[in-house]
Amino acid sequence: MREARWAAVLPRRQRAHGGLRNPARRRRIDAYPTEHPGEQGMTRTTRRWSAVRVPASAGGVYQSSGEGTFVRRISLAVLTMAALVLTAAAPAAAATPNASIRIDHRTSEIYLYDGSPDGTGPAFPAATARGEVRNCPTGVYFLSASLTQDGLPTYWATGALGAGEIVCDGGTASISMGFYRADPILHPGRATVRFELHDAYVGTTLTETTRTVRIPC
Repeated sequence: MREARWAAVLPRRQRAHGGLRNPARRRRIDAYPTEHPGEQGMTRTTRRWSAVRVPASAGGVYQSSGEGTFVRRISLAVLTMAALVLTAAAPAAAATPNASIRIDHRTSEIYLYDGSPDGTGPAFPAATARGEVRNCPTGVYFLSASLTQDGLPTYWATGALGAGEIVCDGGTASISMGFYRADPILHPGRATVRFELHDAYVGTTLTETTRTVRIPC
């Protein structure tokens, strides 16, 4: 009778089970003794919000398993952006054509060239080979040119300062060189012309080509 009276005044949370209000709650907590690495230091409420996807409208970040998932999502976003940048840049680089030389298939007609300093002769048959450089980068270049006929070389038919110097502005530039030979003399017929462009400052070859041409009468 006395025990029943005291039980009536005890707080309900201490009436049974050794002072625990709900022993089942302890079992629920003990059922998960470890924490996810991304949830260390979180309160119980924070972990509960982390376990679900918090809507962006509620100020949450879509992380389903703590900081690990959040970092993976950020890394994936960075890699995606890098791939898009590289994909966009590749066509632009591929769209820039290389420099090239086109040589005309015919030279000029044969003319007499006097290579003496005072122009007093003798004069020898000569011909001029012509062509153009396409997509020539802006800069100064030196032309290396040769003409071979019957397996024999020829000489430049020019004595001007700056002969063979080519200035490009990023587009198309005209190139030409005259050739002569005294013995045996240059004559109408087939010949082989080779043009090369070299950087005027570092000497690297920009482009080169060779073509069989015809010297007209």
